[in-house]
Amino acid sequence: MRKLIASLIVAAGLTAGAAVTIAAEEGAQAPQAAVPNFFDPSAWMGAYGTAPQGAQAGQAMPFNPANPAGWAVFIDPKTHEQTHMAFTNPAQYAQFMTPQFYMQFADPNNMMAWMNPAAYAAFMNPATYMYWMNPAAYTHMMNPAMYMQAMNPAAYNAYMNPNTYMQWMNPGAYAMPATASTGAVPFNFFDPNAWAQMVPQASTEQAQQ
Repeated sequence: MRKLIASLIVAAGLTAGAAVTIAAEEGAQAPQAAVPNFFDPSAWMGAYGTAPQGAQAGQAMPFNPANPAGWAVFIDPKTHEQTHMAFTNPAQYAQFMTPQFYMQFADPNNMMAWMNPAAYAAFMNPATYMYWMNPAAYTHMMNPAMYMQAMNPAAYNAYMNPNTYMQWMNPGAYAMPATASTGAVPFNFFDPNAWAQMVPQASTEQAQQ
């Protein structure tokens, strides 16, 4: 009887030890993230700086509204803070005053991008929306440098520079940039030769007549 009781005690001890070891290993391998509590001040305190790095005050960024990737920067956690910092900078909007900005809508590569499912990766990624469920995702809005940009006179230099507006008088500013994928020559809407090259066969037939 004593041997049976002793055997049961040893077996129970070994079972409990194994359970503790397995639990510890599982906890080390797959830690469970706590669900953020929006009403808990500690969820907000000390959260600043946990957002993706790279956002700097005083910098503008190119914006391409003709391509879905241009809009993805707003929702993508990797680029949102940088984008938010740029769009609270008055210098960001100077690009809207140049012909190059609007020529993006004439680029066939931008048009075709809307047909590419990969262009919507940030919108389809569940991790994107899980990130926005965390209070720390919003703490960058409390960064004073973001709003002090509007008080910087240098942010308005482009609006005071005549070269910003003189670009509209430059025919070369209306050329679509060549792309590495196609190797196409930039197309100049104001160059008659560029249009003639689109119908070379018709031009040859007229010359023969």
